[in-house]
Amino acid sequence: MVIMKTENMLTSKCSQFFKTAGIAFTGIALLSMSTSFHRPVPANEEQYHVIKVVGKIIIKKSGSLLEQGNIITASESIIFTSPEAKASVISEKSGRLVLSSNGKKKEEAVSIRANLIPAMNNISSRSGSILNSLDLQNYFQDSNVILDETRIFINPSSFVMNDTSFFFARYEYKGEMIDKKILFRQDTILLNRKQLFTIDGVAVTNPEYLNAELFYYTHKHGQKMSDLHLVFPADEQMKKEVQVILLEIKNKTYQEKVSEVVSFINEFYGKPDTENVKQWLRKQEGLDN
Repeated sequence: MVIMKTENMLTSKCSQFFKTAGIAFTGIALLSMSTSFHRPVPANEEQYHVIKVVGKIIIKKSGSLLEQGNIITASESIIFTSPEAKASVISEKSGRLVLSSNGKKKEEAVSIRANLIPAMNNISSRSGSILNSLDLQNYFQDSNVILDETRIFINPSSFVMNDTSFFFARYEYKGEMIDKKILFRQDTILLNRKQLFTIDGVAVTNPEYLNAELFYYTHKHGQKMSDLHLVFPADEQMKKEVQVILLEIKNKTYQEKVSEVVSFINEFYGKPDTENVKQWLRKQEGLDN
């Protein structure tokens, strides 16, 4: 009986102690469990929203392809199926980055964290006017991105444009050479996807590229001025990619948003005209200054 009474008293005192020191006990117990089972507390990882994927990149854990719109974390492992494969990703914290293979061998699993590099930024705006022949050659020396329609001012002192003097593009389509007059309004040429790819009244379906030669026609003679490499991104795909960018930078200024979109297009498609991008953003996304 004495033993039982003593045990009851000890039990009562212990209960009272743990009741008043419940918080401390809980902390000690959790620490003990963590130490015993070696379970580190996971940190909140930064998430990256996938804007665009070039080539094929495989997510190692799931075996699925990395796709536009996916959300990934830095600790995940991926496999580049070719050295040229890459992806554009963005986060609110780090901004836009490029996921690159960095020369890794094909089929070698690598971590996302180790393969993130800064994206191209602060791209200088390309001049939207052509004053002379040298300007014209410089303007078209690289791939030029056209969103719906690009308007380019041409100095009338260097290039007169009327019914008998104008620019035209020459390219091959289905084994036939096509000479396509470029639209103009007074001193401005209009590079329009639909107009350039309408042949004998029939529109070519979903053209994405045009490799041609640019000629200036006057006095019944056509003179080649430069090569012409135009890129026409698919509207729906471009809209999806730009929407991912705008979502992550929604708190930035109008100019910062335009600059980010221009930089992305320049890095993954070709050189865009800033005014053309602004017009497209106003039309497609309702984005205005």
